[in-house]
Amino acid sequence: MIQYQEVLETLKNVPSKGSWQSSFLDIILLLMSFFIIIVGISKFDSFDSSIGSDKQITDNSVAIQERSINNLYLELSLLLEAEIGQGDLNIELENNEIEITLSNELLYNVGSAELYPSGMDILNRIASRILLVEEEEFFVDVEGHTDNRPINGGKYESNWDLSTARSSNVVKVLLNKGFSPRRIRASGYADAQPLVPNLDQFGNPIKENQAKNRRFELRMYMN
Repeated sequence: MIQYQEVLETLKNVPSKGSWQSSFLDIILLLMSFFIIIVGISKFDSFDSSIGSDKQITDNSVAIQERSINNLYLELSLLLEAEIGQGDLNIELENNEIEITLSNELLYNVGSAELYPSGMDILNRIASRILLVEEEEFFVDVEGHTDNRPINGGKYESNWDLSTARSSNVVKVLLNKGFSPRRIRASGYADAQPLVPNLDQFGNPIKENQAKNRRFELRMYMN
């Protein structure tokens, strides 16, 4: 910091003509440097505070999303308690994502994409609850899966066609209940993502495993 008494003494003891101009210029430069440093420190403190504020807002937003997903998981678990108890449906919460797995037999007849009335009832209950989620970044992925048995005749040429048609029909139920089309996606995976092997080591079908692989998955998450 500049000592103003020293500055005054310097001005009083000017040694020769014209030298005061050089001393005065030095003083001005020192003052300018001082004010530049002060302004720089002030801006840095302001920037640091802004970063801290933004981080706090982000942390609060993440906490709200996690709480919303946790509440949704608990409420859906109660809403679907009967189906869960019967082993027709499973619900899990992991990494702030809800995954509901439904047996195809609960929703569709073999080789068909037309929903059973009981399947419609389950989907309507799920849709009625997720409609209450107000966060715009809440999304639902609908995934259809089949076993490895090939399609022989009928409306659909392959398991790809069948799984895609089934997931599309599930999406229609959610949309008809008023769920936003911007926040939903339908996918069909045929037998490309089995939970367990469809065949044993000799190439024979394992019926219990094929039944597990014929399924629907609803994934709910905050993006």
